[in-house]
Amino acid sequence: MTTATAPILWIGSRDGLLRWQAGAVTPIIGEAAVTALARLPGGRVAAGLESGDLVVAARDGTQTRRLARASRAAITSLLTIAGHGETWWLGTAAGELLESRDGGAHFELRWRTEGGALRVLSIPGRPRSALLLVEGSGVWLVSEPGQPPQLWSQVTASGSASSTHPIAALASHPFDGQVWLARTATTLLRSIDGARTFRPVIGWPTDRRPRIVHFTDLPRGDAYAISWPPPMPPDPTDPSSLWKSIDGGQSFHPVASRQIDRARNPVGELTAVAAWLEGAHDRDVVILGTDRGELLQWDGQDGHCDLLADQLPPIDHLLAAGPAPILDPSTSGVFLLP
Repeated sequence: MTTATAPILWIGSRDGLLRWQAGAVTPIIGEAAVTALARLPGGRVAAGLESGDLVVAARDGTQTRRLARASRAAITSLLTIAGHGETWWLGTAAGELLESRDGGAHFELRWRTEGGALRVLSIPGRPRSALLLVEGSGVWLVSEPGQPPQLWSQVTASGSASSTHPIAALASHPFDGQVWLARTATTLLRSIDGARTFRPVIGWPTDRRPRIVHFTDLPRGDAYAISWPPPMPPDPTDPSSLWKSIDGGQSFHPVASRQIDRARNPVGELTAVAAWLEGAHDRDVVILGTDRGELLQWDGQDGHCDLLADQLPPIDHLLAAGPAPILDPSTSGVFLLP
């Protein structure tokens, strides 16, 4: 007998962590805003909370472990370091880089910046190194445990007026450590020299402010961006808040409002994006979250969005995981959606 499998989607909401699979939602933790999601070895997932706490959940969601409070500030990011057992690097909203060498049981302050929030980002091809984005300050390179970070880039946009706006977020190409995307308060940027210098992407309009930039983990390395909504609701033929790149982030093109907005509350906003590959058709399956607690699915091409779930808490983070055996709702504590 073959066990049915389906992709897993971890949902970080303003009221806790949820797990979605095959139309069923499992509440994992509640009453705490999730500020970061990260994959861990063995199919586990870690959720950083606004309170500074850290929660680790098993792939099936049936076992969770709340770790000791890592910081008094909200957790912004988490990265596991290859070759050092269970070494974790953690970034916080207070500009701290925390390190654990025992799988999150204990954290020590490794570095603190006087700038804004600090985010830890993996570098493709360099599993024992990371980039640290310090909001409003620059990018730092951290490598071997025990070594201080080194200034990597002041992160300016060559040949663009956006150079006066600091970079607020970075996203790396899944396979090429030289290619990075970034967003400022006003535009999207791209680097082809490992996040040292940036230039504006092609196709991003001057009247749209980027909210989220996301590289998929899929073989093609497609990228997606979500913009803040325009002052007036768009017409069906107007651009939605979702933009797509099929050339490694070099250029972005809008997805029409008629494809995205029919299935959701029109007064809500897109707030999160994730994707997985549908093997039978070799295409992206794009998952979108909204501040109205809606979960949407789009085929990444010319179709319309489908509503997967609603009446969830406001969604801020999505993390797609690979296929796994589908849980039996009668024994797992899963809630089936209507």
